[in-house]
Amino acid sequence: MDEEMDSIHYNGTWNLEDLPSGRRSIGVKWVFKVKRDALNKFQRYKARLVAKGYSQVAGLDFDKTFAPVVRIDSICMLLALAAHLGLYIIHADCKTAFLNGLSDLEIYLQQPEGFISKHHPHKVLHLNKSLYGLRQAPRIWYLLLCNTICELGFFPLDTDPSIYFSPSLHAFLAVYVDDVLIFASSQHTCQDIFKQLNAHFKMENLGAPSSFLGLNIIRDGLHSITINQTGYIDRILTRFQMQDALPARMPLEPLLPLLQTPISPNKHANT
Repeated sequence: MDEEMDSIHYNGTWNLEDLPSGRRSIGVKWVFKVKRDALNKFQRYKARLVAKGYSQVAGLDFDKTFAPVVRIDSICMLLALAAHLGLYIIHADCKTAFLNGLSDLEIYLQQPEGFISKHHPHKVLHLNKSLYGLRQAPRIWYLLLCNTICELGFFPLDTDPSIYFSPSLHAFLAVYVDDVLIFASSQHTCQDIFKQLNAHFKMENLGAPSSFLGLNIIRDGLHSITINQTGYIDRILTRFQMQDALPARMPLEPLLPLLQTPISPNKHANT
């Protein structure tokens, strides 16, 4: 929680002010999450301060909300292309991504639990930047990141606007909210692109990707990439209390006789 508040203050996300007459404030809450990788292994605990976006009023607190993300089949295609061409890959994560975008409307929030000002407990938070939970927050971040990537010489593909290509660098970027995969023909190019992104946003270099969008990524040399969803399967089995079920190579009894369904005369006549 302290780390989250430090990031908020570092980005100048809000100012403590009196609530103007005729305006209302939106509530906030803390969301706690255990982050796991594609193998369902523990990574870290995470606390996020989010606005109660469900209480926002269209036309007053938000306008447009749409923001695209890369499709999982596009990621599979890029991984296959990387294996075929021997491309290097870096996984970059933007820290507190939504706090980078400027607030598009005049929005006031209530002070968060545990961090209410002792001297001004009745004041509210006037947003300067976007915040997680706001309806328009993903769109604000997407537009900011998209403009920054395009300024670096990339352009979005028509088939998937969350994939960017640079003709001069022969590199691809795949964006899913605050996670970016960098594909390039050399490790140096990947690192250089990361440094350029890091100059605009606070990024973390996670190295070669081991998990992305629930996919477990295993790379054995430049021309061999294997993907699976072991962690997802484990979570589904646990959810339906089948984690102790015996595995089988086939979902049906191999000697089970299958009978053809007879076609009724009326149905045959209609066809």
